Amino acid sequence: MKRFIPVSLFLLFIFWIIWQADSKGTNYLFRWVDSIPFKDKWGHFSLYGTLALMLDFALKSRHWLMFKIRIPTAAILVITFAIVEEITQLWIPSRNFDLIDILADFAGVFLFVFCGRKVNEFRIFLLK
Repeated sequence: MKRFIPVSLFLLFIFWIIWQADSKGTNYLFRWVDSIPFKDKWGHFSLYGTLALMLDFALKSRHWLMFKIRIPTAAILVITFAIVEEITQLWIPSRNFDLIDILADFAGVFLFVFCGRKVNEFRIFLLK
């Protein structure tokens, strides 16, 4: 269970970011990020991608089989969380629902998990 500690801490960090955004919080991190073009899209891409990568390692690359296609369990869980979080923005006056954010979430999750699995396969190959 120790392998889930980093995932849990990173998830808490994401919850903090969501809370700050929902409450229109301003802090040093948000002011620094404001200087990045397309900051919101890069944030979705990198934060949810990193969460999925960490969760995939913690879950030891488990997957679900759907129509003979292996779909990483971490990807399904993180995408579900990201979609729910985006939908909740419909009821928060300071936020706005954006389908492009969900596309950025998908891109980050699947790219990070794919690359993480390729690196892991290469590492295992080198150790043989």
